[in-house]
Amino acid sequence: QTVDEEGVVHITLPLGKYKVKETKTLYGYVFPDKNEWNVEFNWENSQDEFVLNSTADTDEKGTLNVQNDLAKPVIKLLKEDEDSKEAIGGAVFGLYSKNDIYNAAGEKIVAAGTELTTLVTSENGTANCEMRLPLMDQAHTSTGSAVTGPAISGAAVSLNSGNYYLKEISVPDSYYLDETAVPIHLEYKDAKTKTITAKCTKTNKQTSNEIDKLSVAGSTELPDCELAITDGTGKEIVSWISGDKDSVKVSVTEADGYSNLKTSMDEKGNLHVNGLFHDKEYTLTEKRPADGYVTAESITYMLKQRSAEDGKVNSVIATKQSDGSYSEQADDKTNMYDEQTKIRLIKLDSKT
Repeated sequence: QTVDEEGVVHITLPLGKYKVKETKTLYGYVFPDKNEWNVEFNWENSQDEFVLNSTADTDEKGTLNVQNDLAKPVIKLLKEDEDSKEAIGGAVFGLYSKNDIYNAAGEKIVAAGTELTTLVTSENGTANCEMRLPLMDQAHTSTGSAVTGPAISGAAVSLNSGNYYLKEISVPDSYYLDETAVPIHLEYKDAKTKTITAKCTKTNKQTSNEIDKLSVAGSTELPDCELAITDGTGKEIVSWISGDKDSVKVSVTEADGYSNLKTSMDEKGNLHVNGLFHDKEYTLTEKRPADGYVTAESITYMLKQRSAEDGKVNSVIATKQSDGSYSEQADDKTNMYDEQTKIRLIKLDSKT
């Protein structure tokens, strides 16, 4: 056998049947779907000095062409609610290079930190990226201990790390933005693995608001009060009767942007609302108090994000003050108090 200047292997064999199989390929490449080929050399007449293969696996010149593709990288992102694990659609992520990216000659073509593309999660909370990103080079290690490879023309060649990261750009307003980077590593496995898949899950905390209807006299839960939450334009979001879980009525839909709005009532009769927009103005109004009580003043407030030292995100209430400023509380509770009706009796002297 001989190899010419183009890398073509020339083999002279006795007449007969043979099988060709690829057993090894270059780093980063994969075997084709058909990895075995049949060749057959049949004698036809004494005039032919050479006999070409007579099967369908070669061309008219008797050449067997074997083609290898690079392993294909795929990034699969799942976006879900931190507590309920429900899918979150409409979240936008940027995909960035963690390190510089080099071409085959070792020349830097993309700087570290460059945004390569954006991903938007679908209704089922997923987003896939099939961009042809460089995998980690063979001489590089996953820990990054090797950053240069063999010399070309006397100069060391910089290597690709295969390291990337996803960063949240925006989420629906009923969730708090989390810009913590999601690391992605793409590394070649073997010649049989055609797709290099990197899977990651990103969770977000949804806004939460607990509404407590209380009596001033005893600070106990007060049932039978008609209540409603409206937005800054006066549009009703949800209405209910305190203590009656069957009375809860949600008045907005996905068309209003409230695709993740949920309500529930606990054993005390407090209403829990998840999925209101953060940093938007809402007003809690008492439409009718319970018998024997006075209608309370409306409360205007916002939901704000608060991050604890451990990184956990929670909702807190910021209540609007008389001067128009907002005062943040320690939790997500909106407490509305009712006073009992009072009668003032005056005893007068009939002569005066």
